[in-house]
Parts: sequence; C-alpha cells; structure tokens
Amino acid sequence: MSEKLEQIESGFEFLRDAAKRNEHLTKNLTGILEEFQDRVGRLQETILPVYQQTEALRLKQQNLEKTLKLVDEVVNFYSVSKEVDVIIQNGPSGGNLDTFLQAMETIENAVKYFEKNNSQSVELENLLSLFNTGSDALSKEFRDMLTRHSKVLNAVAILEMIEEDYSSQQNSSTSMPEHVQGDLKKIAEWLMYHNVDTYMNIYASLRSNALQKSLQGLKDYQKSSSLTMATTGSAVASPSSPVMRRSGKFDTPSSAGKGRRIQSAFKMLKKATTDHSRGYGYGLGSKKFENKEDTVSDRESENFLILTTAMLKLMQIESQLMLGIIPMQHRNKIFEIISRDSFDLLFADGENIASRIKKSISRQEFSAILTLFPIIKCLQTLQPSFDEIFVGSLQTAKANKLTILLKTFQTNGMRALEEFIENVRNEQASQLPKDGTVHELTSNVLMFLEHLTDYMDTVANVLAQDPTYSLTPSPSNKVLDEKTKRGLLGAYMKRVLQQLNLTLVTCSDLYYDHSIKAVFRLNNACYILKCLQGSILLDLLKTKEPDCQQNYIEMMEDQRKAYLIATWKKVDYSSKLFGADDIPVAVLQAGKLRDKDRQIIKDKFSAFNREMDEISRLQQGYSVPDPELRTQLQKASRDYIIPKYKEFFDKYSNVPFTKNTEKYVRFTPMSVADNIDTFFLQNC
Repeated sequence: MSEKLEQIESGFEFLRDAAKRNEHLTKNLTGILEEFQDRVGRLQETILPVYQQTEALRLKQQNLEKTLKLVDEVVNFYSVSKEVDVIIQNGPSGGNLDTFLQAMETIENAVKYFEKNNSQSVELENLLSLFNTGSDALSKEFRDMLTRHSKVLNAVAILEMIEEDYSSQQNSSTSMPEHVQGDLKKIAEWLMYHNVDTYMNIYASLRSNALQKSLQGLKDYQKSSSLTMATTGSAVASPSSPVMRRSGKFDTPSSAGKGRRIQSAFKMLKKATTDHSRGYGYGLGSKKFENKEDTVSDRESENFLILTTAMLKLMQIESQLMLGIIPMQHRNKIFEIISRDSFDLLFADGENIASRIKKSISRQEFSAILTLFPIIKCLQTLQPSFDEIFVGSLQTAKANKLTILLKTFQTNGMRALEEFIENVRNEQASQLPKDGTVHELTSNVLMFLEHLTDYMDTVANVLAQDPTYSLTPSPSNKVLDEKTKRGLLGAYMKRVLQQLNLTLVTCSDLYYDHSIKAVFRLNNACYILKCLQGSILLDLLKTKEPDCQQNYIEMMEDQRKAYLIATWKKVDYSSKLFGADDIPVAVLQAGKLRDKDRQIIKDKFSAFNREMDEISRLQQGYSVPDPELRTQLQKASRDYIIPKYKEFFDKYSNVPFTKNTEKYVRFTPMSVADNIDTFFLQNC
C-alpha cells in the first residue's frame, strides 16, 4: 500500500515539473509572436505607400497608351482616303474582293467617326465619295461576275444533265464554280447589309435570260434534229432524246424513284413512236388520214417531255443557286421573275400540243393517244417536284397553270377513249373483207387495248375522274391501288369489246351468203379470244366480266353450227341424197332399173357434183388465218357430209345407171375429204 502511494506521489511530481516547463515555453513563444507582429506592422507601414504609388503610375501608363492609340486611330482616319484610294479605284475584280471589302469597312469606320466628331470635315466628303464609288464598284462586280458565269447551256449539256441521277440537285456542267458562288454571296451580303437591294433585280434579270436562252436553245436543237430526220426520211430516234441515245441506262438498278418513273414515261413514248412508225395508227377500218399540219408528231411530244424535264432540272439548280445570294424573304419573288418567261415558253408549247391533239381526236386520228398518255404520265410524275419549287403566293399561278395543262391533257385523253368507242360503233360496213377474214377494225381495237395496258396507271387515273367508270370520281393526283386500276381498265375494255361485237354482227349481216357470215364471225371471235388469252387483257376483262372467256367459246360453237348448216344445206336440199324418191334396195339388187330410176340417180349425182364444185369454189376463196380454227372447220365439214355421202355413194356408185359413169360419179368419199381439206387455203 505504501509503495503504491509513493508511486502516485512521484507521478504527481513529474506532472508538476512538466506543467512548469510548458508554461515557460508558452511565455517564450508568445513573446516571439508579439515581436513578429510588431515587425510586420512596421513593414506594412513602409510598403503600402510604395504600392499605392506604383498602382497610380500603372493607371497613368494605361491611360496614356489608350490615349496614344486613340490618337493614332484619329490620325489614321485622316489618312484613310489616301491609303484606300488606289484599292477602291482598282475595284474588287482580279481576286481583290477580300482586300476591297476590308477597305470598304475601313472607310465605313472613318465615316462614322467624322459624322460623330467632325461632320463638317472635308475628309468626310472624300470618304463618302470613296464609299459610294466602292458601293457602285461592288454592284458592278456582282453584275459582271454573274454575267460571266451565267452561261447559256447548250442542248447537249442539258440532255446529259437529264440523264443523270434525278436525286442530285447539282450538276458539274451547270453549277457555278464554288469560289464564284462564294464571292457572289460575299458581295450580296455586303450590299444587302447596306440596303443596296438593286442587285436582286440584276440577279433575276440575268438568270432569267440565261434560263430562257438555254430552253430556247434546246428547242432549236430539237427542231433542227427533227428537220434532219425529215430530210433523210430516217425512222431512227432523234439524238435529242436521252432515252433514245442511251435507253439501256434506264434498266439499271441505280435508276430509282422519281427518275425511274420519268424514264418509264419516256420509254412508253419510245414504244409509241416505234409503233406509229410501223403504221399502227389506229385509223379504224381502212380509213386513211391526211398528214395535216396540226397533227402532233411523236417527236414533238417527246421533245415537249424533254423540255419539261429540262425545265424542272434547271429550276432545281436555280433554287439551290439562290441560297446565300438572295435573302429568304425575297426568294419567292425573285424566283418568280427568273421562271416567268421560261414557263410561258413551256406552257405555250404544252397548250399548243394539247390543242392539236384535241383536233386530231375530233378527226378520229386515234394515233394521238400513243403520245397523249406518256405526256400525262410524265406531267403527273413531275408535278410534285414542281409543287416543291412553287412555294409562296406569287408562284401559285404557275403551279395552277401546270395543273390546268395536265387537266387539259387528261380531258383530251378521256375524250379520245370515248371517241374510240363511238368510232367503233360507227364503223362503215363497206370495209368488210371479201374473204371473211379478221376485220381490220378487230385487229386495230385489240392492238389499241393492248397498248392501253402499257399505260395502265395513267389510263386508270383518267378513267377514275369519269362517273361512267367510277361512282366517286377521284382527283387526278390520287394514288390508286392495283385492284382499282385493273377494275377501271377492265370496265373500259368491256365497253369497247361489247361495242366491237355489236358492230361486227351488224357488219356481217351484209354478207350475201350465210356461210361467209359465219366464217367472218368465227374469225373475229377466235382472234379476239386468242388476243385476250395471250396477254393481260383477259385478266383485266375478268374483273368486270368473269365469264368472258366461256362466252366467246360458246359464241364460236354457235357459229360453227351455223357455218355447217349454211355451207351444206344446198347439198342436202338440191341433191336429195336421202329424199322420198330414193329407189328401193330390192330394185337396185334385182338390176331392173327403169329409165325414170336411172334419171333420178343421174340427177342426184349431178346435183351433188354441181353443189360440191360451187362449195369448193366459194370455200377456197374464204380465209381462216388461224390454223387451229381452220383445221376444226375442215374436220367439222368432213364429219358432217362424208358419212351421208358415203352411204349414198355405196348405195348407187356400183349400180349400172349409165354407160358414162365417170361423168356422174366424179367424187368418192375420199376425194370429198381431200376437197374439203383445200377449204380456206387459197388466202392463207
């Protein structure tokens, strides 16, 4: 216990000593800090005045530098006119545009200074004079630069441009160089910033002139090509047509979208041109038309489509070129000025063609349809692109005019389709083929219908606007589904074929002989059925008349029966092979023929010979072009008459009714069959 107390006391003693040492150290440290604080205070009192003096000197130096700089600027303002005079007088041409614009900015700053500080200075007058001179020089440079680079495109360049991808809005042969566009934009920005807007009228005038001359040059080139073709008499496609020169390009996978649809219209026009050059004029019957001056040639229609497509392409380029040069709020007005004369030129051509096609249709020259529908298809394809360009109220009239032109062509198309039916109804019976072959009317009508299938989309859109074919007429720009298009074309085909059948029946009634009447009806029905079966026509017709094929088959069967009756009825009647005056078999077997019996047999053979000769003469003059139908009719005749004649021949040919057997028994059943096989061959 005592040991623990001693340890505790020794510990307390140690702590007291440590506390005394700490107190001593604290007093020493406090003294040091107080002395340091005194020294810092004395140092601050010494340095602060020096700092304040230095800051004052710095501010004075800064003010002095600013003053000197302003003095230099003011002095420079007085020398600006002399420094930039040479630059302004030389103008912005020759690659000096950036330097010239910097000089104009310098003049502008100097003018602002003098107007604010010394408006009565002579130097201000000099600067204003230089500024006006520079402004005029920029306007002149804008005009000169635009004039130099607003080149009139030659026809070949335009045609090559049309051939290129329609998704491209720029073309290396027509766009200005980038540095030229950049300079024009710089000048335009400066002029617009300084309220000098006359450059926009200059721009509109020059670009309008270039556009109009480019289109006129293309028209002149097309005209000269057409004259060359007319002089040489060649039927080869014009080199003015990009489609005719490089038609293979349109089948490549790279041609797509809008370009492919436009090219499709060109290809249809090419096909129409080829057909027309071969004489497929759809002049019904054998009616011939004179080559009237107001008849639209295929080449004229093709040239119009090329001109329209070129106009669209050039307008797209003009629209791109205006960006950055013409302010947004002025573009519609300037664009209208640029396009005005060129569109008037285009619309005048379109209205002229539409008017002449209308006259051709009124003269029943249905070859006009060959070129009418490709025009409609092309205009329908191009119209959305033109609508994209025609933005703003100022250009609504142009867009409406294009719509009216398209509507005019569509109206002419509808009229042509209806006139065609009416012309089928009024076909002259005097044009009947003497040999009963297929009527030219029939071949023309079927050829016409086959060509309409090439223009199914376009024809359907035209028919859809007529309540005769559509209960709810649709707008011309409405996209029709495939079923609707096929139904509309099927309805038109049904009307045409119904009228054709009625006309053929009416015409056939004028034949003097019922046999050739049946042959004529068979030939035409067979031709119609084969044409329907060999093309898409049958499927289209079935949309409105599902039993059409069976109806034609039944019609042909009825006419076969009529043919047999009409052909062999005279044999049955005149020769009376099995008439009431037949000689009994018992008499023939006994060989006891009376003179009367012998005469009856002679008369029967003579009558058959006479009628067979006449039938052969007539039937050999008839024509059945279809080999299958010809074989069927020959077989039907053999099956009809040979069994009857064989029975007659077997009964009487060996009877001694005359000493001159060869005179009366001229035909055997085999020779009758051979004779029938010569039917319809003379004109085949």
